[in-house]
Amino acid sequence: MLDVDHFKSMNDRFGHQVGDEVLKAVASTCKSQLRAGDLLGRLGGEEFAIILPYVGREGALATAEKLRQAVASAVVDGPAGPLSVTASFGVTATSIIAKDVDTLLSQADAAMYRAKETGRNRCEGWGHNREGQESGSRRRVLKSGRIIINDRRSTIDCTIRSIGADGANIAVSDTSIIPANFILKIEADGIETACRIISQNRQSIEVIFA
Repeated sequence: MLDVDHFKSMNDRFGHQVGDEVLKAVASTCKSQLRAGDLLGRLGGEEFAIILPYVGREGALATAEKLRQAVASAVVDGPAGPLSVTASFGVTATSIIAKDVDTLLSQADAAMYRAKETGRNRCEGWGHNREGQESGSRRRVLKSGRIIINDRRSTIDCTIRSIGADGANIAVSDTSIIPANFILKIEADGIETACRIISQNRQSIEVIFA
């Protein structure tokens, strides 16, 4: 997501016609830097959203930085001469706990406001800010799940006690019967993913998502 910096004060000072030209210039500038398959849309006001298919988090941050520089270099004709504008960007990526559009928009929005809080004309990634902490951080949950083993022929009930983008902590009655690699299913969240055990005790295992 991106938000044009100080847009309201620009509208108040120069009028809505100039504001509209600023929005058109920002959209045009961003579009010129994107691939044919990327999606750019205006969410409302001075906020835009961009979807970058098949691009990971670091690649998305690099694209956002390229767009930020392009917007800052763009010039818009104003009544008192050329105007320069900047924008603040928030970036996120799909993960095991962020697969739906609403979650991704919320994460990108939080990262974008972090960019504004820390000076504007910046790019921030979800997971590098206070709201998301680190990308590997876990949130505490109590969710029922199933461990699927033996080529999907057997299942073991379990409880997910914490989960993050990269892994989870899982409670089970007896860890000794669970192989090092298995499939974890959390029906309530529509999650099914391959896991690998990295540590365990008698009734708890720590896994990373494969």
